[in-house]
Amino acid sequence: MKPTLILYTDGNQDEFIEYIADELRCHSFNGTIEIEKAKPSSHPLELISAEIQHQQLKYNSAHDDEHTDSELIQAAVNYLYFGSSAYIEGLDVIPWPFDEAPEFSDSKTHNLVCAAALIAAEIARLQRMQTEKVVAVDKTSGMTASGFFKKVKPFSKE
Repeated sequence: MKPTLILYTDGNQDEFIEYIADELRCHSFNGTIEIEKAKPSSHPLELISAEIQHQQLKYNSAHDDEHTDSELIQAAVNYLYFGSSAYIEGLDVIPWPFDEAPEFSDSKTHNLVCAAALIAAEIARLQRMQTEKVVAVDKTSGMTASGFFKKVKPFSKE
């Protein structure tokens, strides 16, 4: 049975949704793609969650981990500033951090959702970089202990 992916649009993003559907088809999505009108009462967190899932189709956590110079935050600020037409006097323009051109939407809501998803990606990246799950097993008793510990550089004799 082929999977079905439903892409939702608020009516202002039809062209963008068609672009996403075409991209998925180009990346060998072996299933049915349906486009439906979104419910106007979509909760903001649902919109952000959907955008995170969309971004994860193209970029995984290993890719995000390569961006150690605040690129994800810089991209989020661009979506907030340029994508929402919110001119803020005295704010220096932050350059777009990636080679690919940004895809700002005419929908202020969509741009805010993209910014939030990028911020969430940066938070997840920072959490991965700061902590590492460690599980220890006492061979004598068989007891286990686990916790989160900050990553440290391995000891070297040099």
